[in-house]
Amino acid sequence: AQLAETEQFLEQILEERNESMPVDYETIFKHVQQLNELIADGSEMETYCNGATFHPRSCVRLTIYRDGFVLDSGPFRGYVQQAGREFMRDLMDGYFPSELQV
Repeated sequence: AQLAETEQFLEQILEERNESMPVDYETIFKHVQQLNELIADGSEMETYCNGATFHPRSCVRLTIYRDGFVLDSGPFRGYVQQAGREFMRDLMDGYFPSELQV
């Protein structure tokens, strides 16, 4: 019971912090476009001893909401979650989020 109360308390603190997390959508859209241009050739190279093979890169759909986002058809990730905040912070800073890096 005490663990559940602690988790609930921590979640409430994170929700309160979420209200102060500024999400600059214009910057995110600009940086996503720039990051897409960096990988515009659309292929990945797999090397082996006698040569290399090119494979098309898979696209990841990012749907952004006021209080979180969804990658492809995955679960909703709120900005109250640490991973969600880190993902958006990477985009606002102009970096590929670490989970999308190969």
